[in-house]
Amino acid sequence: MMFKGNEKYANQKEVTQAMNRLGVADWNGTTSVDRVNYFFTVPSYLVYDGLEFWSYAIRTPLMNETELENEKSVVLSEIQGGLSEPGHIVGAELFKNLFPQAPWRMDTSGDPDIIRNADVNQLRKIQGEYYVPQNAALFVGGDVQHEEIYKMVQQIYGSWQNGPDA
Repeated sequence: MMFKGNEKYANQKEVTQAMNRLGVADWNGTTSVDRVNYFFTVPSYLVYDGLEFWSYAIRTPLMNETELENEKSVVLSEIQGGLSEPGHIVGAELFKNLFPQAPWRMDTSGDPDIIRNADVNQLRKIQGEYYVPQNAALFVGGDVQHEEIYKMVQQIYGSWQNGPDA
């Protein structure tokens, strides 16, 4: 949902256009048992704009109900693909039995019924609880000066607050 529009970029088309202007060559998001990663690569002279782009994506996603319904079908298709892949099946069962009390016991694909029934209010609750500074890490690498990056991050993300339960 972070690539579908936000406070600055009204929809997926504008998000894509912004990434094109930033010269984004590689971008994606991944989900693991204990983290979600979002990443992209921009030229070093556009790092400020890239940091600002992610600020809007993380902090102010639109979470449009129609876009959510479309995304559900994508996620459900990915889950079905994983359920037909022997390596995924073995890995999920292995982790469930090796780590019965730990987060690694869970299949990162998620429960198809939960995905089907998810709504925007649930996503906003998850965002408010988990997509907060105390749960986030920002990594910037490449041809940059870390002092300058730190100042940029303070300027762009400095007002980002933890949720009420943090």
